[in-house]
Amino acid sequence: MTICTYLIEAATLVEAEYPELWAEFRSDEYRSSQVSRVELDLLRRTEALDGPHATRILDLSQEVAKELEVDRVAFFLNQPQGEGKTVPRLCFIPNEVHLVVSPAELGRLSDQQIRAVLAHEVAHYWLWTTEDGRYRHAELLLAALAARGDQPAALETERNYRRFTELVCDRVSLRLEDDVNTLATAIRELERSGKSDGQSFDDQSFEEQSFEDQALEQWINSETPPANRGGSHPSWAMRCWAAARWLDVGPECEAAVRKAVTGPASMDHPCLLRQRELRDWSHWILSRLTEPNWIRTSAVMAHANLFFSDGLDSVDPAGHSAGAVTSQVDSMIEQLNEVEDEGIRDYLAYVTLDIATVDRNLEHYPVAWALEVWERVDWGSHV
Repeated sequence: MTICTYLIEAATLVEAEYPELWAEFRSDEYRSSQVSRVELDLLRRTEALDGPHATRILDLSQEVAKELEVDRVAFFLNQPQGEGKTVPRLCFIPNEVHLVVSPAELGRLSDQQIRAVLAHEVAHYWLWTTEDGRYRHAELLLAALAARGDQPAALETERNYRRFTELVCDRVSLRLEDDVNTLATAIRELERSGKSDGQSFDDQSFEEQSFEDQALEQWINSETPPANRGGSHPSWAMRCWAAARWLDVGPECEAAVRKAVTGPASMDHPCLLRQRELRDWSHWILSRLTEPNWIRTSAVMAHANLFFSDGLDSVDPAGHSAGAVTSQVDSMIEQLNEVEDEGIRDYLAYVTLDIATVDRNLEHYPVAWALEVWERVDWGSHV
C-alpha cells in the first residue's frame, strides 16, 4: 500500500520541529487516555449492528478484513443508538477495528459499493497503525497546532493532511473494487444520506441523477482537476478525479494530485511544507548570490545571515553542506520555473535586490552577477 509523499513529508517535519509534542502523542499515557475516551464514546453512543442488513454487512466486512490482511485483529461493527444516522467511520483503538455505520443507509448499496466503503474505513486503521502509528501521531500533532490558532500555516497543513489521508484510503479501497464508478457512487449516496431532508434515494429526480452521472463521467475522464475547496475532506469531484488518476498511472500521478489538493505555491495561504519550501528557495538563492568570494563582504554576509535565526550556513535544505548547494542547481531551477504566484516572485526578487545593493562599494558587479544567477529561470525578467 502506498502512502502519499505529502503525509510522509508532513510527519517528518512535525517530528523534527516539535519533538516534545511528538513524544507526548507517542507516550503510553496518551495512548491509554485516548483508548479510554473512544471506548466510553462507543458505549454511550453506539450499539451492536442489528437489523435486516446486519448479516450481509457483517459478511462483507469479513471479506474486506481478510483481503486487507487485518482479519487477525478483533473486528467490531456498531450502529448509532436509537434512530441516529452516521456516515461510516472508524473509531480508532490500536489492535481493534471499530466501525460505526448506519445499516439502513449502507444496506441500500450494492455488495461492491459496501466493500468499497468498508475498505476505505479499514484503510484508516491500516494507515494509523503502520510504522508504529507514525501517521496518526502526526495528525494529532497537527490538530493540536491548528487548535492553538496562532499558526495559520498549521491549520492549512492539517486540512491538507486530512484531505490526503482520505485520498490514500480511497486508493486502498480501489485495491478491492477497482472501478471508480463503484467508489464514487457509494460516496455520493452516503453523503446525500448524511444531508438527507427526508427525501429517499428513490425520490431523486431523473434529471438530478442524470446530471450527477454526467459530472462523474466528466471528472473520471478529465486530465484537469476540479477546483479546490475548504474543509478537511476533498470534494466528491476531487476524489473521483484523483481515484481515476491513480488507477490510470499509479504513483506517477502524485505530483498532479498534490498540486490539485494544495493549490499552487502562494504567499497568501502557505502550509508548513510550503513554508519549508520557501525557506529552501531563500537559502538557495542567497547561497548562489553569495557564492563568489568577491561578494562576501562583511556588509553582504551580515545581511544574508539575517534571513535565518542561526545564519545562512546553519541551514541545510538538501542534506548537504552549504558549499555543496550548487550541485542542486538543476533541481532548484526546475522548482523555481514552476512558481506562478506573484507574491513569491516579488519576495525572491526583493531578496535578490537586497544582496545586490546592500554594499554600494561593490558598485554594479552584484547586479550583473544576480542577473546571471537568474538567467535560467523563466520569470527571471521579473527580477
